[in-house]
Amino acid sequence: MVKAQNVDIALLEKALTKSGLKNSYICEKLGISKQSWSNKRRGVTAIRQSEVFVLCVLLHLEEDEAKKIFYP
Repeated sequence: MVKAQNVDIALLEKALTKSGLKNSYICEKLGISKQSWSNKRRGVTAIRQSEVFVLCVLLHLEEDEAKKIFYP
């Protein structure tokens, strides 16, 4: 499998777990399907810049945390 971008999947999963948000809610806010979200979480497809912004807001990520996750 080819990775779409350099996202620290482990840190993303940790932030998602910590947030307690449901995948369906995240999909709704991102405006994507559950399959698309699954592909993005696994690094199969890229997370767009606009989606990074939404995720940072939803997950309450500080700037340094976001950089570690999305720009390792």
